[in-house]
Amino acid sequence: MSFDEHGNSIEHPDFRVKEHLASGGMGAVLEVEEATTLRPVALKVMHPNALQSEEARGRFMLEAQVMARLEHPNIVPMHVLKKDAEGKPFYTMKKVVGRDLQQIIAAIRKGHIRTAEDFPLARLLQIFQKICDAIGYAHSKGVVHRDLKPANVMVGEFGEVLVMDWGLAKIIGQDEVEPSIEDSTDITAELSESQLANSDLLDVGAGLTMDGALMGTPQYMAPEQAEGRVNEIDGRTDVWA
Repeated sequence: MSFDEHGNSIEHPDFRVKEHLASGGMGAVLEVEEATTLRPVALKVMHPNALQSEEARGRFMLEAQVMARLEHPNIVPMHVLKKDAEGKPFYTMKKVVGRDLQQIIAAIRKGHIRTAEDFPLARLLQIFQKICDAIGYAHSKGVVHRDLKPANVMVGEFGEVLVMDWGLAKIIGQDEVEPSIEDSTDITAELSESQLANSDLLDVGAGLTMDGALMGTPQYMAPEQAEGRVNEIDGRTDVWA
């Protein structure tokens, strides 16, 4: 079994853990290597405490399912959703090498000359257009991101622009379905908003994502989102962000 510095573990014959990449409220992202292809991918696993929450587990499953249905050049590709030897769910996705858009904007504001040269207005507008393409595609599939912000957009070293972090996504009109996962198979069940309306986690602060009845990041929330009018949330909510 392999552990990262935060106690997150993964034990599966198909993957070898290389390093810890990032941590969030519900889980951690690890760099792993596929045993057969030797391809480096990013693997997301839930924190041990989050596993105790049914809502958190449902949110984790939904994030993987949403990413799996959204096959677009500007949406991070999801590979597999499985569970490890201890029954903990995890999923793998493309490992993106680069910076998030928030880091780029912050560097420009601070007068970082190299970043300003690398990202003139024309290139920033191209990035924005690719974000719009990704979100427009998601809306065509009935999916609202609900946490669209610069920190959730990765800009790769070779021009890739990928919208990340679909953990708060809402599927418009989705009926309630109980999630399940089988040994070494992809999951096909999908969840509704009613299963994900509450959470044990609440992080409120500048740029931080809020979980709970109010989902999203405060300064990017449309009025209906900020007021908790869940039934009114649709594609226009992402357009506001």
